[in-house]
Amino acid sequence: MSESLLHVDDLHTYLGDSYVIQGVSLAVPSGKVVALLGRNGAGKTTTLRSIMRMVHPRRGRVTFDGRDISALATFEIARSRISFVQETRAIFPSLSVEENIAVAARPAENGNGWTMQRIFDDFPNLAARRRNGGSQLSGGEQQMLAIARALVANPRLMLLDEPSEGLAPLIVRQIADIIGNLKRAGMTMLLVEQNFVLATEVADHIVVLGKGRVRWTGTSEELRKSDEIRHTWLGV
Repeated sequence: MSESLLHVDDLHTYLGDSYVIQGVSLAVPSGKVVALLGRNGAGKTTTLRSIMRMVHPRRGRVTFDGRDISALATFEIARSRISFVQETRAIFPSLSVEENIAVAARPAENGNGWTMQRIFDDFPNLAARRRNGGSQLSGGEQQMLAIARALVANPRLMLLDEPSEGLAPLIVRQIADIIGNLKRAGMTMLLVEQNFVLATEVADHIVVLGKGRVRWTGTSEELRKSDEIRHTWLGV
């Protein structure tokens, strides 16, 4: 793998008395997509939340672009150009689409990044509903809004937690296309996804979690060929 933008080293996280993350290490190379796969309860979401310090690991180190961010507050990590698209989407239901995007907007470091206009050009569904409140959107539109809001922060890294969860197949295809377009544009992403086809389609590298530990790493093609890993740790 090429030089890592994000490096997670020996992460250990408890939720109450539950030992959820048991020494997870992974790397996300700049400009690549890494998918974190595993059964329900494997620790995927907790890994993302640990990176963002939304839960506090008891041990381990997280490095972003060579800087140790392990002890930073969540808002400081976000300011360091990491965007997190949560499974809950966490949009503001009383704000319009346009307002939801505006509250997250930050200028790009190079002056040529994501703006409100670029969002509406690339997300025509959102442009058509720019005056609608967040609570008036469908599940797919809410997911697109969550991704759009993450993009206007002009991140260098995006964490995406189950972006296809609960969506109709046609909308899942649209979400896959959005992620694929971002990948081709050079966006670095760490993706948690239960949809095996989507994950292996967009990911350059796969990390399989099982019971809080890394059980396997490799490419999408290698995972497709490994019946044992898929059956044992993914159930597919």
